[in-house]
Amino acid sequence: MLDASGAVLYSDVMTLVPGPVYFLGLNPGGSPDNNRDGTIRHSLTASRAGINAFLDQSWGDPPRNSPSGEAPLQCRIRKLFAMMGLETRKIAASNLVFTRSRNLRLHMNFENAIAQCRPVHEFFIDAIQPELILTHGNRDTFRRGIGAHFTENHEAHHAGWKIHSGTCAIAGRTIPVINMPHLSFWAINAETPKAKRRRAILRTLFKEYGFSPR
Repeated sequence: MLDASGAVLYSDVMTLVPGPVYFLGLNPGGSPDNNRDGTIRHSLTASRAGINAFLDQSWGDPPRNSPSGEAPLQCRIRKLFAMMGLETRKIAASNLVFTRSRNLRLHMNFENAIAQCRPVHEFFIDAIQPELILTHGNRDTFRRGIGAHFTENHEAHHAGWKIHSGTCAIAGRTIPVINMPHLSFWAINAETPKAKRRRAILRTLFKEYGFSPR
């Protein structure tokens, strides 16, 4: 698995200490064929070197790479953390599944990959002891992957999508969890009326969990 296209941590390995939030996406995006150097082995080396994928890496399928930290998804994630009063470099971040695919439909045996990666998430959560697990992407996948149980939903102002909140049972803990639409599609950093409404809802929700901008 070490030489498979993908990534484990998107943050510095030093984020695996008690902290407020564990941030999870679905799996690394992009084409495995166009990211031959982007292996799990390489990602572990980068994490040990203090690299943060949301700040320091150039994302996109070559040759259409964005400048480091400037891909739309990177910008939205940084905006999200700023809205919570958190520093991007200090937040532990990963994906539910570590192997890369353009989308979930193109990932072979995604359910098996979820099962393979779960013990690693349990280890991370045991180290981080997060107050909140913050996820984005298909909520049913997080139900299966981390035992998320969603009890409330909130308007996302994007088609029929919702923001969901509840708890998850993992690593012997019951932890609050929020699930948002995937930030690749859900723009929270634009200066449009819809994006402003999205930010307002998120700020209200984050405040309920004790997070607010500095």
